[in-house]
Amino acid sequence: MIAPSPAGSVRHSAEHGFTLVEVMIALLIFGLLAAGGVALLAFSVRAQGITQAKFDDIGALNRLNALLSADLAQALPRETRDEQG
Repeated sequence: MIAPSPAGSVRHSAEHGFTLVEVMIALLIFGLLAAGGVALLAFSVRAQGITQAKFDDIGALNRLNALLSADLAQALPRETRDEQG
């Protein structure tokens, strides 16, 4: 901003840039946002790993169920015996 001086010459005010305090506050806000983003990313990666492990367990149980079903489907009916043989 240009303000006239009492002597009639043009003088520039000190509002040409950011102060050190403003820059430090901006860096603090940016750092907090970056830390929050990193924490969110770490949580997402951890949750994805846990979910993958659960899916692997479910897949193993499904394979076991299919194997047992196939084995039991091949079982032959057996005659039952009574008390007389």
